[in-house]
Amino acid sequence: MQHFARNTAAYAVLSICLALTVLTHESLEELTTVTAWVRSLITGAGVFFAFAMFGVVLSQIGARTNAEASEKRTRLLAHATRMFIIHSDEGVALQAIAGSVVPLFADGCGITVVTDVSRVEVFAGLRPDRSNESFSVPLEMRGEHIGDLSFVSTRNRAFDAQSFAVANELGRVMASAVETSRLHKKAEEANRLKDEFLATLSHELRTPLNAIIGWSHFLRSAALDEGTRQRALETIERNARQQAQIVSDLLDVSRIVLGQVRVERSPIELGAVLREAVDSLRCAAQAKQLDLRLDTGSEPMTVAGDRARFHQIMWNLISNAIKFTPLEGRVEVALSRDGGSSVIRVSDTGQGISPEFLPFIFEPFRQADGSSTRSHGGLGIGLAIVRHLVELHGGTIEVASPGPHQGTTFEIRLPLMAAVAANREDSHDEQHQHA
Repeated sequence: MQHFARNTAAYAVLSICLALTVLTHESLEELTTVTAWVRSLITGAGVFFAFAMFGVVLSQIGARTNAEASEKRTRLLAHATRMFIIHSDEGVALQAIAGSVVPLFADGCGITVVTDVSRVEVFAGLRPDRSNESFSVPLEMRGEHIGDLSFVSTRNRAFDAQSFAVANELGRVMASAVETSRLHKKAEEANRLKDEFLATLSHELRTPLNAIIGWSHFLRSAALDEGTRQRALETIERNARQQAQIVSDLLDVSRIVLGQVRVERSPIELGAVLREAVDSLRCAAQAKQLDLRLDTGSEPMTVAGDRARFHQIMWNLISNAIKFTPLEGRVEVALSRDGGSSVIRVSDTGQGISPEFLPFIFEPFRQADGSSTRSHGGLGIGLAIVRHLVELHGGTIEVASPGPHQGTTFEIRLPLMAAVAANREDSHDEQHQHA
C-alpha cells in the first residue's frame, strides 16, 4: 500500500512538472531539481523508467526552446541586413530594425548612428526612463565608435544572458551593414562624379575645338581682309591656349594622384607675384566691369617657393573670383602679415557657396553646379590643385562664405622666410645646448 502511494505521488509530481514545462518552457533547472528530489523518495523500476522518460522530455523541450531562440535571432539578423539593402535611407532602415526587436527581444529599442555631418536617432516601443530597465551596446566600425544600440524593458521582463548576446550580435551586424551601405553610397557618388566629369571634359574640349576648326576652315575657304584674318588667328590662338590649359590641369591632377608634383624652391617676393597675377587678369575683370583691387601693404614679404606654381595658385583663385562675380561686382586681393606668416586673401561679392557644398569645395571633380546647363565653364579641378600646391609650399588654405549670393573669401597662409630661418636657428641653438 505504501509502495503504491509513493508511485501515485511520483506520477502526480511528474505530471505537474511536465505540464509546467510544456506551458512555460522556463525554469528547467528548477524542475530538474524537483525530479531529483522525487527520485530520492521512490524506488521501483517503473518509477525510474518514468523519470528517465521525463528526462528525455526535458531535454527535447530544452533543445526545442534553444532552436526557437536561435531561429528568432537568425531572422532578426537577416532582417537587419535586408533592411540596409532595401532602403537607401539609413534612417528608414534603422527604424525598421528597431521595430523588429520589439516585442520579441525587448519592450523598447533605440538606435543612434552618427557621422561627420549628421546624426540619426530612432526609437521603437518603450523609451528608457528611471522606471524601466535598459542597457546599451556600442556600434563600432573599424574600431571607430559610430553609435549605440539600446534595449529597454519593463520590470516584468528581466534581461538575461540571451538578451545581451542578441544585442551584441545585432550591433555587430548593424555596424557591418552601415559600413557596407556607406561604401556603396561612396562608390555610387564616385561613379556619378566620374560621369559628370567626363561630360564636362568633353564639353570643355569641344568648345575651343569648334572655334579652332571653324576659323581654320574660314581662313582656307575665303579671301579675308587683314583685320578679319588677324581676328581669326587671335581666336585660334586663344582657344588653343585654353585647350593647352585644360590638358595641363589634367596632367597636374594625375601627378598629384601619383605624388609626382615637385616645387623648385627659391625666394619669392609675394607682392610682385600678386601684381603679375592681377595684371594678367585685369582685362577679364574689365570685360565684366568688375572693380579688381590689390593691396600688397607697405612691408615686403618673402617666402620660399616655386614662382611658376605660386603664380598658378593665384591665377586660379583670382580667375575663379572673376568668373563667379556678376557684372559690376568687386574682387579684392590683399596681402598682410600675421606673426611669422604671410596672409593672402582673395574675396569677392559673387554668388557665394552653399553650406552643404562648402566642405567639398577642394575635392577634385566637384562642382556646385554639375549639370549640363551650368552657366560657368571649368572642370572642377582647379581648387584641388590649388590646395595641393599650397600644402607643398608648407602653407594652408581655407574658404569662407556666408551663403549663396553673399560672396566668398579664400585665405592662404604661408611661412615667411625670415620666420623659417629664425625657427631653424632656434632649433640649432637648442640642439647645441643639449649637446
